[in-house]
Amino acid sequence: MGYELHVTRANNWLDAEDHPIPEADWVAVVQRDPELRVDYESHYTRRGPNGTKVTSHPVEWLGDPSRDTVFWYDQGEITTKDPTEEATAKLKALAVALSARLFGDDGEEY
Repeated sequence: MGYELHVTRANNWLDAEDHPIPEADWVAVVQRDPELRVDYESHYTRRGPNGTKVTSHPVEWLGDPSRDTVFWYDQGEITTKDPTEEATAKLKALAVALSARLFGDDGEEY
């Protein structure tokens, strides 16, 4: 399974859908950051409202020494799984850029 970090504008990451980060805001941050790149070759698909198909592409963090860190935008939040210390710091910076907050799975705020 793994441990995730969540960037959200909600007071608790479980409420991210109630206070979503607009996808346009995320796209703008990604476009401005030369360390981030959308991986259009990878994706996952889920069912959205009314059975619509929603496809998400990972955003690679090119500044990651291990080259393993990706960020996912889905349902109004940005997540990453099992982050390193460096990836946590990057995600915190992204949260600031998005006027959002960073939480762990257990509700702790970074």
